[in-house]
Amino acid sequence: MPETSLVVVDPGHFHATLVQQQMYPALTTANEQQLVLADMMTGRHNTLVRLLQALRCDPEVFGDPIAGTGDEPGVLLSGMHYLRKVVAGLPNPRPAWYFDVTEQGEGLADTGVHLVDRGHEMLFPEQPLDWQRDIEILAASRWPTPVSLSQFRELTGEGKWPDDLAPWIRGDVLEYLCNGRVDYRVRGTHVRLEVRWDWQAEQGDDTHHALYRGTRCRLAVRQGPAERFRPELYVLPDEDIGAALQQRITELQSSHPGIAVETLGSEWRIAIPEAIRIGHDAAFGAFTRRFLACVADPVSLPARERPNLLAKYRLTTGAVAISRR
Repeated sequence: MPETSLVVVDPGHFHATLVQQQMYPALTTANEQQLVLADMMTGRHNTLVRLLQALRCDPEVFGDPIAGTGDEPGVLLSGMHYLRKVVAGLPNPRPAWYFDVTEQGEGLADTGVHLVDRGHEMLFPEQPLDWQRDIEILAASRWPTPVSLSQFRELTGEGKWPDDLAPWIRGDVLEYLCNGRVDYRVRGTHVRLEVRWDWQAEQGDDTHHALYRGTRCRLAVRQGPAERFRPELYVLPDEDIGAALQQRITELQSSHPGIAVETLGSEWRIAIPEAIRIGHDAAFGAFTRRFLACVADPVSLPARERPNLLAKYRLTTGAVAISRR
């Protein structure tokens, strides 16, 4: 076991420039000293994500990925997060600098990293990506979420706006530039990714939505009112795939007991029992176990991890840079 191991804990929260300046040296150090560098992509351990990947990789169910176009991308990914979150009956506090995008960074280089990771793992499982050859950023934009002084005071405890936030104060409202969208191509597949932050959820918590288009069906993740704000996996057929889908779900029941296919009109929902859903805390535990296993045996870290880590951060920080123009 190496004497020292290096982990980058959720570097999606790092400022874009910091990532660009430190990612190459960090990767170089990890390679030279046989250290383990990993980012905290806990979503990979989610049961729904694993089922989605199994269906996406089944040619009899999904077919071939559709590259799509700029107007109709082959992949759509979106996430909604909330500034005000209640923990143990009280709003979760945030430091004043959290609202300074020159310190905290912006949405695309924050929560967007997790969506990029999920999309790339889904499209190209077990494959390394080259950020210079495989990824092309087509367009990117950003826009603010308004935060009033009373809202700011509630979360931070500060009585007035800090001087560092002056560039984004309009009247008595902070224009918090936390929302972003990027359109890009990865190995020819058009992807549209959008991250948003609102004040607080009416119900539930952070939500994620996804759509992957194949020649035989579309696979969708929804987390709206119809799902009681819990993520659910849907199969939208474009060919006669009923028998193939049922066979694949039957095969997956040995590793995911209790899953089933539910018919909902012209589409199917994959029923996932609550007992096998991986919650937020359990996902962190799963990541930790996997990371420590790699610390014990650095060679076990998949070869794709380092180039793919570089690719997704070059994408997200590049998108932030374009959105500021």
